[in-house]
Amino acid sequence: MKNWHIIAAAMAVTSAGSALLAPSFSLLPALLALAGVVCANCVFLAGRFGEALERPVEWRWLAVCAGVGLSLAVLGGEGHLFFSKDDWLGRDAVLADLVSRAMPAFYRHEGGDFILRAPLGMYLLPAAVGRIAGLQAAHFTLVGQTTFLLAAFFYAITLVWPRGRLAFIFLFVFFSGLDSIPVLIKTGGASLLRVPAFWVEIGYFPPNLSQVFWCPPHALPGWWFAALAVLYLRREIDLAALSAASLPLLLWSPLALMGAAAIFVPLALLSPQEITRPRFAFACMSALGFLPLLAYLGAGADGVPHRLQIFESGFADEYVLLLIFGLTQLAFVFVFWKRLDVWFRPLLAISALLLLISPLFNLGYMNDATQRVSIAPRALLAFGFDALLIDFFFARAWAPLAAGALVFLIGAMSPALELYDTLTTPRFSISDCNLLTVYRKHNHDRYLPTYIAAIDSFPSWLFAGGPKSAPLEVETRLCWPDRVYGEKLFNWLKPEYRIWLREPRPEDLSAK
Repeated sequence: MKNWHIIAAAMAVTSAGSALLAPSFSLLPALLALAGVVCANCVFLAGRFGEALERPVEWRWLAVCAGVGLSLAVLGGEGHLFFSKDDWLGRDAVLADLVSRAMPAFYRHEGGDFILRAPLGMYLLPAAVGRIAGLQAAHFTLVGQTTFLLAAFFYAITLVWPRGRLAFIFLFVFFSGLDSIPVLIKTGGASLLRVPAFWVEIGYFPPNLSQVFWCPPHALPGWWFAALAVLYLRREIDLAALSAASLPLLLWSPLALMGAAAIFVPLALLSPQEITRPRFAFACMSALGFLPLLAYLGAGADGVPHRLQIFESGFADEYVLLLIFGLTQLAFVFVFWKRLDVWFRPLLAISALLLLISPLFNLGYMNDATQRVSIAPRALLAFGFDALLIDFFFARAWAPLAAGALVFLIGAMSPALELYDTLTTPRFSISDCNLLTVYRKHNHDRYLPTYIAAIDSFPSWLFAGGPKSAPLEVETRLCWPDRVYGEKLFNWLKPEYRIWLREPRPEDLSAK
């Protein structure tokens, strides 16, 4: 078995959701979507691979990568073996609904009829297992799926940067902006937050560990594209294979794929000879098969808020702070630009530009433009930063290594706080509450357009017929009776959730 088989298997896993969603469509869009999935995988499999991908699999190293992936998956709350962050309350509900209802899943909410409309790439394979073996099996399949994709990602990246590869993975996992510094400034040095997020209003670049703990359906496709882009520049795969392997990521996270597309287009323009090849044309034809999936994801999406925020009051001040503390590593890599591999510099330059412009837009309810669109370019920035630190270590360049290590350690405080929160907060049991019930408990009905869309917002040709089972509705019941925070979301800004560095004052304890 060769290394490219691991990459192909990961593509098959990311494609599974698209293949499983397709049968819920009417006949023609279903056949088109299935053809797109099959053709995209065939394009990848028919390619020529580079020297590293043609080597035999290093099974021991792959097992190490799988062990790291499994640890991250379970510590992140999957399977509910450890505490699950608040975002899992809604995601657990989506998985439960897909286990109890085959797609399309229907809802009746405040007199209207809706269909589940969300990036379901992460859920559909575990849900298919769950419909056979139960909800618990679905959750453990989800753990296995995340473990494998993380293992394949780490394995692929360390094919490109094999020197100090375990250290490379560690540096990537704990890569983060220097969030603790602005938090300490804002609290007057009184406290740190267990989740040091959103210290400015315009957006946030989450730590890599937080991406796994809070939003793996966005992190995994963003990181996977970053790995594929690096393999492309190393001539391990061609442009057609890169495009084909990226297409199934659409159903995982359209937002993460927006950042990926913004990287892909310049890469393609830099290789005009590859654009003219028949394989690339066939990959573009495969993309037509994903149009039904795009129509599904776009239904009712205009209900999600979006705006250009660059001209809003106070933006400039917060933008500067976000660059200083959120993208510190960007300055570091440009100081040592000539130490980077020549082949990697164009990709990192494109990523840097994307990271600088992503906060100009506000998308979603907590600015997903910075959180999700930035995932792939941030991963590429982490690759460059980590490669520099390892290079300085082996070259015994102690002064730049010390500077980079200081940046890394200050940044690592944020994922360390996330990990502390996970390890010190009791786990709670898996819930089978439906999506409407969960969101009613959170009093966040305005967030529902992220997950459901009115039936009449879908193209008439996409789905055939109405509900085959009773639509899901709001239920009056307990969902998490053993959860330490009960039935409500918990606000990590509350005084009792902080890590106090000095005796709190009365005015601190009365803060909301």
